[in-house]
Amino acid sequence: MHPARFYTAVLAVLLIGQCWLFNLLAHDSHLLGVFPWLLGLVVVPFVILLAVRQRSHSSGGASASELRRFGWSVLWPACLAFACFVALLTAVSFGSGRLSLVLFSFAAALVSSLVVGVGSTEVAAAIAGRATRPTARSGAA
Repeated sequence: MHPARFYTAVLAVLLIGQCWLFNLLAHDSHLLGVFPWLLGLVVVPFVILLAVRQRSHSSGGASASELRRFGWSVLWPACLAFACFVALLTAVSFGSGRLSLVLFSFAAALVSSLVVGVGSTEVAAAIAGRATRPTARSGAA
């Protein structure tokens, strides 16, 4: 399996799993949260950091922009799958007659996970890109 697909699947499963589990543990049928516990936000930076780090080591000397693009290729499909799950969960919990609520939950899940993910990708790419960049030393003495 391609590394981007693997990390996309891992991120999507972890995001969906934390949302489902933490909402289930909340025992409140009138409340549905994208990230019911803030602990769920840790999933995104953790997986993105692992993905970018693995890509950095496997490619040898990938630049920060290449690592950033790789992180985005992992992030975007996982966040889209997560947002679809949250919208489906909203439709099942509150009824499909509330289209505006379903659309809002989709947008909230997509935007919140993308904001956290893009920030995480930028930081991970900067760190990994700096670590793999060859240092040039001047020969002047």
